Amino acid sequence: MSRYFFIILILFSACKLTTENAKISSEMVLTGHEDGPVAKAVFVEDVYKFGTISQGQLVDFTFRFKNEGDIPLVIASMKPACGCTLVDGWPTAPIAPGDSAEIPVQFNSADKQGHISKSITMVANTEPKTTVLYFEGEVIAPESN
Repeated sequence: MSRYFFIILILFSACKLTTENAKISSEMVLTGHEDGPVAKAVFVEDVYKFGTISQGQLVDFTFRFKNEGDIPLVIASMKPACGCTLVDGWPTAPIAPGDSAEIPVQFNSADKQGHISKSITMVANTEPKTTVLYFEGEVIAPESN
């Protein structure tokens, strides 16, 4: 019985060690080496103002940026603050130093009214790891006939 327990303990320890090493490796890819070169996303604008729109209207816009860092920029995720925002088609391939890229966004104003201010959080191998982008505007009720 104790022999089986010992074997299970060794297998569990090996699996945990493998998982921890994989986690450390993926974090190093995302963040770069401590005190080493990092990627730097410089956005043309980090706040998009869509003006005044009618409720139910879709708004398509793009955040443009350039990697002004020393290593390829890798975006791990794009997290909109709410379900009314779709971030689809953001760059999944590394962006080389000096290259530019775009993040397409679509805002659905259905069920929204008044002043709108929303955010999208980009997680990447930049310093800091997160960059928050914003968009805002006014949503008015549609005109009734």
